[in-house]
Amino acid sequence: MPFDEEEKIKLIRKNLKPNVLHNNCSGKHLGMLCVCKKNKYNFDNYLSLKHPLQMQILKSIQELSEYKNIQIAVDGCGLPVFSLPITNIAKLFSNFTKESPHRGAYTKIIEAMTSFPYLVGGKGQIDSELMNLSEGKLIAKVGADGIIIAAHDGNALVVKIADGSPKIRAFIFLKMLVKLGLIKEKAILKSNLKDMYLGEIKNVVGNVVGKLIYC
Repeated sequence: MPFDEEEKIKLIRKNLKPNVLHNNCSGKHLGMLCVCKKNKYNFDNYLSLKHPLQMQILKSIQELSEYKNIQIAVDGCGLPVFSLPITNIAKLFSNFTKESPHRGAYTKIIEAMTSFPYLVGGKGQIDSELMNLSEGKLIAKVGADGIIIAAHDGNALVVKIADGSPKIRAFIFLKMLVKLGLIKEKAILKSNLKDMYLGEIKNVVGNVVGKLIYC
């Protein structure tokens, strides 16, 4: 089902089942297929690490992260997924956004993410809401199992929560952004990020029964 509650309800009301286009990874796959079409690559095996598209993606990640010993696995959507240290993930996004030879190649991606933030994560998702709030100052992206990154002009902040909790990930990340002066607390409290920032734990009837503490 779509992450977006409104879209999910529309499907249910129309008695429609979700298809591959509703999957949160569908945009990534469509982007890759567009590159394959432009370069006249074979569509059939674009999921393979030996495919020229995947080889180019790996090369770009190695260059941006300044790390060569990348471990490869298979993502939940069938694509190759890359494992590297947190420090190098930060370097990757720093190089991705700073004014350098790297920047020219990725400017269009950065502009697309900041101009259309809700196509990155969706309504209510911290990466999209954060980019919308920062009005182009930050690019942000979550990953599976508690990782999130935000970057701007060669600076990057990466948080990885060991138990994969998205609630704690959002809470800690927003507190750190405020502490670093990258986002104003007043702006967060007036935005869709307010509940994530406050860290209140509510029961099923909406009563506050606990609160996350940032030390």
